[in-house]
Amino acid sequence: MSSGDYDKTGAAMAHHVTDVDDDLQKGPAVKEAAVASVALAAAVEAQKPQAWGRGMIQLYMIMGIGYLVSTMNGFDSSLMGAINAMPSYQRTFGLSGAGSATGIIFIIYNLGQIAAFPFCGFLADGYGRRMCIFVGCALVLVGTAVQTSANSQGQFIGGRFVLGFGASIASAAGPAYTVELAHPAYRGTMAGMYNNFWYEFHGRRESRLSEGAIC
Repeated sequence: MSSGDYDKTGAAMAHHVTDVDDDLQKGPAVKEAAVASVALAAAVEAQKPQAWGRGMIQLYMIMGIGYLVSTMNGFDSSLMGAINAMPSYQRTFGLSGAGSATGIIFIIYNLGQIAAFPFCGFLADGYGRRMCIFVGCALVLVGTAVQTSANSQGQFIGGRFVLGFGASIASAAGPAYTVELAHPAYRGTMAGMYNNFWYEFHGRRESRLSEGAIC
């Protein structure tokens, strides 16, 4: 065998050894991730809590705070559809149920939500989920007070804006709060309940208000 063949064989072996070294370096990280995932699954399966145990019931009650954020947002965002048909509301604010003024009153809630976007991540990640929910709900209370006591379109529109602003901030942390608190064994169900509270409560209340307005 010539020296050139030896060189080629040596280069091939060196390249093979380098590939093996690379695989070995990558191996532990992949193995560690797989072992961690399997260990978590095994721990959850071995110590899966009773769905209606004392500790889980306490957890459900704590998570109810996050669920009520969904209820609040669903109720506030859909309420105007029923109120707009009430004759007393139309007389107070000089509206007819349609037109540009009515459109502004409806859209201002969403504009308040859009205006809150730059602050959502800052509060939720910088100060925690609970603080973000607290600030959002406090603003919702302020907006509700302004809107409830309104006797002019300007005050009513201002209250709607503050209401949407606060609801958006609270909603930025509500889903994350419920997911992070949920037990890994029931996380899918417990997190999915967030959206159920939005639909069930605001749908029933709007329906009742609409019936009252028609009557």
